[in-house]
Amino acid sequence: MNIPPFSLFSAISELFVTAGVFYVIRRNWTRKPFPFALFLTVSLFEALVNVMYMANRSAAASAPGAKEALSTGMKIAYAGHGLLSLVAYLVFVVLGVLAYQEQSRALVLPRAAGADVDVPRGLGDQHRLGRDHLRAALPGVSRGEPAPTGNPVAFATPRSRRLRAPLLVLLWWLLGIEALGGLTIFFMRLAAGSLPGETLHVLVGAGLTLVYVVYQWQHWFRVSPWRGRLDYALGLIGAITMGLTLLTGYVLAWPWWRVRVIARARDPIAYSSFVSGAHNIMSMLVLTFVLAHLAAVLLRDRSGRR
Repeated sequence: MNIPPFSLFSAISELFVTAGVFYVIRRNWTRKPFPFALFLTVSLFEALVNVMYMANRSAAASAPGAKEALSTGMKIAYAGHGLLSLVAYLVFVVLGVLAYQEQSRALVLPRAAGADVDVPRGLGDQHRLGRDHLRAALPGVSRGEPAPTGNPVAFATPRSRRLRAPLLVLLWWLLGIEALGGLTIFFMRLAAGSLPGETLHVLVGAGLTLVYVVYQWQHWFRVSPWRGRLDYALGLIGAITMGLTLLTGYVLAWPWWRVRVIARARDPIAYSSFVSGAHNIMSMLVLTFVLAHLAAVLLRDRSGRR
């Protein structure tokens, strides 16, 4: 049995990746400083080497006329292993970002009791001040009862309003449909050799492109200029991987268009194994870094930083 050199390299490197993952988890579990450099190295290596290798191998094994003859059970196990690997990678990256962001928050420690040596004057005569003394100096402040109004409107933070914006909600729906459809196609193509929802996946992808371009254009003008922060870095990676996902998607859509639309044939489409594998890995990275970016932004809001 001839084992390809890259297959052997991928298998051995998985041992070191697993050791790195357990080290990162143990450091955070024992409340020691988060090893962000190791976390970033393990995440990028796993995505660009091992997960890319898995995606390419699965695309080659499921292509029409594949040289490897796999049993149905092996195909199902292969597809299940691939999906679980993608989910595990997504969870590891998102939780790692949350852990790093949480440790980066300012730590407020209680001040030791002692004399008020830094107070310029005595404050002992002010201990009898009550709330009524302050309300007189603050016009419009009631005694605890909300001021009557004819049109009460619930307060909403700017972030919550943006998260409920129609354009962003539409983008999330399209991204969710594409993600679910892509995972279904990935599993069924490898396990059963079929591509359910192929046409819907292409059409929704075209709509996703238009909505994403409009949203990203508006989003950049709102958050520019660039800042050296974790949420900005994650957002940039998410935008790059989204662009590569859409690009590889259109490369794969071209043979679909020629066979299904121009020729109106139902023959199996010979998709490029390399482009198909790249599209799968970029799709997984989009979900990973978009969710990590959202988590970093929400944590930053919770800590009260701008």
